Amino acid sequence: GRVSAELFPLCSFSQCIEDDTGLHFQCHRGEDGYRRSKLCPCGEANRRLLTLRAIGLPDEALERNHINYSFPPELEQKARHWLECVSRGQRRVLLLVGPPGTGKTHLMYALSYIAALNLNLRITYLTQPHHLRDLKERMDDKGKILKTTRGSRAVFIDELGYGSNGTAWERGEMNRLLHEAWSLNQSLVIASDLTWPDLGKYLDRRIRDRLLEGTEKKRLVHIFEGPSRRTEGVQW
Repeated sequence: GRVSAELFPLCSFSQCIEDDTGLHFQCHRGEDGYRRSKLCPCGEANRRLLTLRAIGLPDEALERNHINYSFPPELEQKARHWLECVSRGQRRVLLLVGPPGTGKTHLMYALSYIAALNLNLRITYLTQPHHLRDLKERMDDKGKILKTTRGSRAVFIDELGYGSNGTAWERGEMNRLLHEAWSLNQSLVIASDLTWPDLGKYLDRRIRDRLLEGTEKKRLVHIFEGPSRRTEGVQW
């Protein structure tokens, strides 16, 4: 939006302005004064936000308060163990399985924050529906640039098996993505709404065995139970 013309350079990158959130935005001069554009890469708050955006987290993840996320004790132990192993350079797989609305995605957001901001790990977050959509758009537009997980220390895959009655192509592409992550020695956090037996059927045998290996014989598997938190206390 439009900002005051009484600006001064606050950093070496460009002219920028600090808004009431503490973030700095680059500005450019227009016919009717200065206008705010993109985030300026100065300041700790800006760097943290830019890091989170680079991960691929959706806007809803950036707006949530993850600092006060409450882990059940058993799940906290698994999450801490995964983080400790990955920070030491060890490949580990955290598998989160359970019905929609039980907290899997929220946990993935929280782990993304910790891994990227506290441990300075390069990670990539994606969901199956968006990943497959991008692949299909790439088929129609050869100039489209696809998000790549190469170079990431860990890959977060949400909604694995979404629309499990989908095409063989969809299932094949998700299994291919998992094989690629394994071949690149990347750690994984995977969330799925499928039941544990159905997830086993969705994965091809070779990658299924490798994922189990990464969970330390299912030590890093967590089955979520209970009703959806999204509709808690609300009836249809």
